[in-house]
Amino acid sequence: MIAVETLGSKQVYANPWMAVREDAIRRSDGSTGIYGVVDSPDIALIIPADGHRLHLVEQYRHPVAGRRWEFPSGSADQRLDVDAAALATRELREETGLLASRLTPLGTLDVAPGMFSQRCRVFLATDLTHGAPQRELEEQDMRSAWFTRADIERMINDGTIHRREIHCGVHPAAPARADVARLNGRRANPWQQRTVRPPGKPCAAGPICLICG
Repeated sequence: MIAVETLGSKQVYANPWMAVREDAIRRSDGSTGIYGVVDSPDIALIIPADGHRLHLVEQYRHPVAGRRWEFPSGSADQRLDVDAAALATRELREETGLLASRLTPLGTLDVAPGMFSQRCRVFLATDLTHGAPQRELEEQDMRSAWFTRADIERMINDGTIHRREIHCGVHPAAPARADVARLNGRRANPWQQRTVRPPGKPCAAGPICLICG
């Protein structure tokens, strides 16, 4: 059942990377309204993994006026529709200099479905060969580094990492703090409590889980 009917749509802004449209809508109860939607090409996000190490990049993000550690990612130029795996290979090489012999698709995520139509294709990159990055002008201040899973846990807990895709395995509504602390053998963070994997059951996050490993 479609809860909202689109009555009309108009573009209110566009540049080479994104477009903003305003949709006139009618809800299931008959009431009408408007909805602002940002359209931009899908992102390829790459998780470079080497054993228990993950490769992150850090760069300045203007909308939040700060630097952020994140997985390599990017979208096609000029809002073109390109092959997701080819885009992932290109972005990984450009931002880190890494070339993956194996690129495994892990799934597709909605970026921010309350506002963006954009989706994120996630890939696990393994069997990596090192080379020189080929960064674009906007990425000239970027740096990259390898981190262990323990490093990333610490960076999540101390607020160094803000990107939600890196928070895999961290669940704000996990079991009671006492149970989490007992099962993990350490004091739990009350704001970022861990999801505990049942004994003998594989983690739903698979190879990218930062907690279960």
